[in-house]
Amino acid sequence: MTSHSQRTTATQTKRAIRIRNAMEVLWLVAAVLVPLAIAPTDWMQFYAQLPKVAALRIIAGLIAILWLFEWLLSDRSLLAGHFSINWRGWSAFRGWLSERPTRLIILTTSVFMAWYLVSTALSASFWISVRGGSTVIDGFNLYTMAAYFTIFLSMVTHMRSSGQVWRLIAAVSLMGGLASFVGLLERLEWLDIGTAFTRRSRIESTFGNTIFFGAVLTMTIPFTLALYVRLSHHANGLVVRGRQTSTIAIATLGTSYLALQIMAMALTVSRGPMISLAVGMLTFLALGSMFLDVRTVLRAGAVLTLATILAIVSLRALPERANASQPNAVDALGNRFSNVYGEVAGGGLGNRVNIWRTSGAMLTEEAWLPGEDLPLGPLRPIIGYGPDLYNYLFPLVGNENSGNQLHAHNHIIHEAVELGIVGAAAYMSVLAAAVGGGFWLLYMNRRRFSELEKLVVVAILAALAGKLTEQMTGIPRAGDMVIFWMILAALVAVPAFAHANRGGSPQAPPPILAPGFARRLPKLITVSAISLGIVWTIYALNVNHLLADVHAARALQSDNPNDALGHADAAISLAPFPASYLTRRADVLRKFSDKVPKGEAERFMVQRAYDDRISALDVDPLSLNARIQLADAALDLARLGDKAKANEAIETYDYVMAMTPNYFRFHSEVKTAIAVANIYLDQLELAIAKVDEVLAVEQTPNLRTRALFVKGAIYYESDDNASAIEALLLALAQNARPSDEAQVHGLLAQIYLESGDEARAEYHLKMLSQSSEQSIAN
Repeated sequence: MTSHSQRTTATQTKRAIRIRNAMEVLWLVAAVLVPLAIAPTDWMQFYAQLPKVAALRIIAGLIAILWLFEWLLSDRSLLAGHFSINWRGWSAFRGWLSERPTRLIILTTSVFMAWYLVSTALSASFWISVRGGSTVIDGFNLYTMAAYFTIFLSMVTHMRSSGQVWRLIAAVSLMGGLASFVGLLERLEWLDIGTAFTRRSRIESTFGNTIFFGAVLTMTIPFTLALYVRLSHHANGLVVRGRQTSTIAIATLGTSYLALQIMAMALTVSRGPMISLAVGMLTFLALGSMFLDVRTVLRAGAVLTLATILAIVSLRALPERANASQPNAVDALGNRFSNVYGEVAGGGLGNRVNIWRTSGAMLTEEAWLPGEDLPLGPLRPIIGYGPDLYNYLFPLVGNENSGNQLHAHNHIIHEAVELGIVGAAAYMSVLAAAVGGGFWLLYMNRRRFSELEKLVVVAILAALAGKLTEQMTGIPRAGDMVIFWMILAALVAVPAFAHANRGGSPQAPPPILAPGFARRLPKLITVSAISLGIVWTIYALNVNHLLADVHAARALQSDNPNDALGHADAAISLAPFPASYLTRRADVLRKFSDKVPKGEAERFMVQRAYDDRISALDVDPLSLNARIQLADAALDLARLGDKAKANEAIETYDYVMAMTPNYFRFHSEVKTAIAVANIYLDQLELAIAKVDEVLAVEQTPNLRTRALFVKGAIYYESDDNASAIEALLLALAQNARPSDEAQVHGLLAQIYLESGDEARAEYHLKMLSQSSEQSIAN
């Protein structure tokens, strides 16, 4: 019996070790795969961000399942004693922290996530805060944040050796190198990832945005520099086939690899990430000069200098792009930075200041749907509106200067809007704990830590300094946030592996439960139930969403109505939320309604599109775009003779203007659409008055052209062809977009044909063809 018990225990121990190894593999895969995940643009709608978010959530779910099964096999808690704080007094608590200062990171991140739960529970729109909205696929909903926190906690509780930390550093560096290589191929036009940036001198690699790419490089470059220093530090001790490894070879490879990432950063031509990288590198060298050996700092400074020189020379050598706005990245970057002083002096800072000021107004004003009471309105400055609601509510307080923003371009301000003052303070405490705890750890152990242990902390603090600087003006996304949370976990792990390196007790295998089915049955039921829930969530909210996005992309690309609608139906059945797939089916129906015979067939498709717009608004009631699209759909039905829908369109357009009280240029577009609805209601005088209201204040060529076109159409409906021609010719004088001019030429051709002036009609038909071709080319 004893022998059987020992064999069972040994088997369970092996399984526990395999589970831990599998968890490490998964978080290393996340470090590489999440930032690099991308799909061709003709495969998916949200080709750059959705694959990253899905990969993040799937990997976090798999880690959680493995962690649960480890708990099933062991007799210890899931958090392995990391939260066993002695609360007997301040001195005991201070001792607990001073033993390992980075424990403060665990404490502050836990408080932050606890508040995330509170803010979500009290959210103005609970389900959007839980699973995310349809406007931004890659957001800050509870599900995505829980994925970050799961990976963070799994690393905190399972990262116990220097090898694990260095493998993470190597994985992040590898990811940065691969992303940079893809970006370089993109710049050389040897690789087309379909991101529409090939016409410019800026690159975005696998991130769909140059700023997102730059944000990742602010963390990979310090890690690459640390990896080189580590390899060069051991170069004299490595023996290969009886010879010492060549220090020159390592320096050459390290310089080239670092230069590749610096080149990629320069090719993003993004000032925020470039400044953040400079902050990170200065932090690296400053901390290195304080705590590292002089030779280590000189080695790092030398390779960084050589890599920068090599990057500049290589950038100058890149072939020019004939259709790029700047001859090369060096000149483009110089021009970008030369504008900084003027923007700051003018209070613009790339319009960031206006966005920050507007975001602040969201806390002092109750931004909510017009005519409706905001739930818990007086508490919103404290608790926030709820995760992922920023982009929905910004139009209520924004203006034309600020634009319609999806993010505050300052992560702390963004957190303040969504999580309230308490949430922003909790997030700032995480940042302070990371920077302060890391520095205090380094200072306390400046004589105790080995050179490589101190190098790890210096590299992490440098990456954090760059990332925190970038967060002051950037937009965090899954590609860089997953690395950020991993860096926090690695910093927490440093004292543990440093203690083990000096002869402390290494992490022991988890205590194994004594054999006995009855004892394990409750845990087995709990683990099985939670694991099944995680698997269902992975499948329903990630795998199905990826498949739905593929179907949605095919629906928009197909020229066959039945095939397109079949794909649109499949997308909705796979992912009824978010509303974007209902919107896409409505787009498909609207597209093909112009290609079917006029009459019942057209009306049937337009009505179905309208029904989908209604369903989309029901799913996503806070969405401004959903209301605009519903009003447009009602206007389409009014065009087919349904006067009731014309009134509905006017009411919805009025509500849209109430949702955007300060966007007056946008109001001009809406008022022009209202004038069209007035035409369908035979209220021609009201239509003329609405158009004149637009023309009295609007100077934008495109908007004036549309308004004058509608005015010409009104006169045409009134059989006043002379006034119609006068308005339409004035519209052509506005120098608007070809697509707008095409409409004007078409109506003029029709008027001249009906009046018998074939020469003028033929001229405008010719111009209609040219404008249409130019519009398609653009």
